[in-house]
Amino acid sequence: MFPRQKNSMKRIAKLFYSDKILIFLTICISLISFCYFYFHGQQNLSYGDAISRLNIARKIIDSITPGFGQLGAIWLPFPTVLMIPFIWSDFLWHSGIAGAIISGTAFIFGAVYLKKTMYLITKDTAASLLVWLIFVTNINVLFFQSMAMSESFFLFSVIMTLYFLSKWMLDQEITNYLLAAFFVMLGTLTRYEGYFVLVGSLVTISICLIMQNVRNKNFPKIEGMILLFLSVASYGIFLWCLYCLIFFKNPFHWLSLYSGGDGTLIPSASQQRNLLNSFSSYTQITIWMCGIVVFFLGLIGYLMLIITFIKDLLKKHDISRYLPLITISTLLFFLLIYGYQKGYIPPVDFESITLQHILSKKFDFFLSNSIQSNIPNIRYGIEMLPFIALFVGFFASRARILFFMILLLVVFQIYTNYQTSLLLQFSIPYAARYNILPAAVWFQSHYTGDGLILISDNANEDFMFETGLSYNHFIYEGTREYWRTSLTNPSKYADWVVIQTKLSGDFVYDSMKLTNFAMLKKQFRLVYSDNKGYEIYRRI
Repeated sequence: MFPRQKNSMKRIAKLFYSDKILIFLTICISLISFCYFYFHGQQNLSYGDAISRLNIARKIIDSITPGFGQLGAIWLPFPTVLMIPFIWSDFLWHSGIAGAIISGTAFIFGAVYLKKTMYLITKDTAASLLVWLIFVTNINVLFFQSMAMSESFFLFSVIMTLYFLSKWMLDQEITNYLLAAFFVMLGTLTRYEGYFVLVGSLVTISICLIMQNVRNKNFPKIEGMILLFLSVASYGIFLWCLYCLIFFKNPFHWLSLYSGGDGTLIPSASQQRNLLNSFSSYTQITIWMCGIVVFFLGLIGYLMLIITFIKDLLKKHDISRYLPLITISTLLFFLLIYGYQKGYIPPVDFESITLQHILSKKFDFFLSNSIQSNIPNIRYGIEMLPFIALFVGFFASRARILFFMILLLVVFQIYTNYQTSLLLQFSIPYAARYNILPAAVWFQSHYTGDGLILISDNANEDFMFETGLSYNHFIYEGTREYWRTSLTNPSKYADWVVIQTKLSGDFVYDSMKLTNFAMLKKQFRLVYSDNKGYEIYRRI
């Protein structure tokens, strides 16, 4: 390359390396993505969990019994709590913008700090920008940053943990140490996988502190620093257990609900899994979420990073800059596999990846009847993306020719998502649809504010959301005495009863079916039913 061309490339790199420019570009990508998904059939509301999270935030301020007890005890609360300043607006609530603000902001800072993390490790501007490009063009990341899901904020907390731990490894500043612990804490308040990040971070700092202090036998410093990190990083777990103790009289109430009380989320599925097929399954969903090209480039980068780490260790060179990335990524991956094997991660059952799948018409084999019901669970593979992107960046930083070859391959994968029938990356938006419920449309046109509505939100979150009504019109599981009384005497508070007869988990239907269906039909008359299983009763 001629000197003039080299200087031009350096100027371009410096321009894009500016955090201000990069933040601006990432904001533009975030807004464009949200608008795309919102104006294409409100896909930002196509995940039932996204609607549930919006509703939980709304119930805190809008319910017969408002308050933080509406958070429930299964999903971790932090992203939901962050929505509260925006969820009061009916428009921000029902458009999903209240959730997108949180997820999109996390996406923007996560993307920028992922690039900064790569630069800390490699001091390579081009490789750092490549990592940013991989992250901000991943169709699944763009989808989740547009909705009220927890994945985007969790990725942000993982990235910030990596960044500040890497920074502390280099400068030993206590501020960076505490900030790393703080973002671990946020991760443990966002998703339960954050507990695995806590383990990985704790192992990382323990190895570093032992290497620094074991020769001079400064064991009190090792112990003190580990306890300092742990006291901050695990504080979120303490707060969640305290919340469960206050509202549910059991600090581990979340664990009993999440595991069904016997240590497995899905006993029948977990009994059929072993570590080998769990490794295969979780690896495949990671490949589909990140993309085949990016995944295998990342795998090569991971192996190169391990080799570099071992070589530097044997030569007694500084290895601290590599330690957080290697330790946390490896432990998180294998702990996720363990969680998959135990049933804590819901299953996604599909055929193994073959060349025929890659060359076939997009997603046909995924969207068969055998997988349609559990396709949302493929999203768990996205949690390894920041690490895989960093491995690709490390690979690209080894030589400039490698950088250009990898860049072309990454661009090719991005291109195939939109312009070809090649299946190099699974697109969750392709499979996601926001379904309008006819029963909710009917109810919206016939309800005039005349009385309370008894309904189980466990099975009918979508119905409640689509009616457009404030939640102080509903009697549901979180309304305490209103709920308990209404299950045995529905007419005491309710003028309407909505049940779903074809979906499991409708506690109103289950209760009425066992003991009080005769009472329901005596006190109420059926005014609506459909082939989807909805029945709506109005008090006589």
